[in-house]
Amino acid sequence: MTSWQLRIGDLAIHHMKGREREMYILSLHETKLFVTLFSCQFSCLIQEVWK
Repeated sequence: MTSWQLRIGDLAIHHMKGREREMYILSLHETKLFVTLFSCQFSCLIQEVWK
């Protein structure tokens, strides 16, 4: 995610109420985690193919 996307995310969080905010932060972390895992698996796959 780019810095402006994160900034928009921070603004969105700022305007949310307690429970909504918790859910949003959780989903944001899950998305980051998923993207990180996926990109790691993808690069491993590419390395296997290129051997």
